[in-house]
Amino acid sequence: MYNIFDELSWPQFVKLNGIDKMPLNEQVSAYNQYLYNLDVARQNWITYQNKGSLSGEINNYITSVNFGGDELTTISGFSDAQIIVTFDRSVEVTGTPYIDASNQQQGLGADSTTRYSYSSGGGTDTLIFVYQQAAAVTNTQSDVGAYAIKVSFNTTPTTFTNTLSGCTNGTYTVTGTWAAGTVTGDTSGGNVSNIQVTVVSNAITNINFALATTASGKRFTPGNTLTIQGSSLGAEGAGTYVFTIQTSMLLGDVNGLTGTSITLNGGTITNTEGGNISLAYTETDRKTAIAS
Repeated sequence: MYNIFDELSWPQFVKLNGIDKMPLNEQVSAYNQYLYNLDVARQNWITYQNKGSLSGEINNYITSVNFGGDELTTISGFSDAQIIVTFDRSVEVTGTPYIDASNQQQGLGADSTTRYSYSSGGGTDTLIFVYQQAAAVTNTQSDVGAYAIKVSFNTTPTTFTNTLSGCTNGTYTVTGTWAAGTVTGDTSGGNVSNIQVTVVSNAITNINFALATTASGKRFTPGNTLTIQGSSLGAEGAGTYVFTIQTSMLLGDVNGLTGTSITLNGGTITNTEGGNISLAYTETDRKTAIAS
């Protein structure tokens, strides 16, 4: 049976009829609206469960669910990324319950689900669930990733090498040729086409990735470079413009709380003072991976 509260991942969403024909910027807007509408529906359902038909039967319930702890830093790794679950009253825990967060894979991480396992908090009203990921100093794919070029990125370059000459002022659509950067072991990446650049006096003053495209699954790391040929910047253009990819240019996966209840996994979560408890919750937060 299909659960309407199961969140569609980004790769699933963009394949939907009608969505698949939209420009990328419209797909992003539609996906954000879909996530907002889903959150509202979940909140309405939880309100009904906790305060509607079960009124008078439940004497403890979840009041908030939020991400906390370490940032999802995909290069340096992290040991204490958290989901923090707060109850109305204190609870006791046995075993290792968990919460499966969705991983939308916008940043090309390997897994569509990120499992946060119970770590601490029994005997209090706040439980901590933790996810860990080892350091990945190359762009070798990790479960949670931040490897994709941001298609919405629009910037004045700050780190570059410019040997352009003879270029004609104007705006051009060009291809950036990928090269491995300073991070040892870079093995992915690829050329980025449909980059829009503005040229003034043999210098690129703006780079816009709004329509940029890369080969499917290609991953990038801060320190990689993209080279634009002067020959693509006017009839007399020569030389090259090489700019370095920064952390801010890369899109990270987004963890979200897709379920509506904690999975007990053979364990228990019970009221310290006895009585009935509801483990239902609604999504209240998201967390985005960072290429650092």
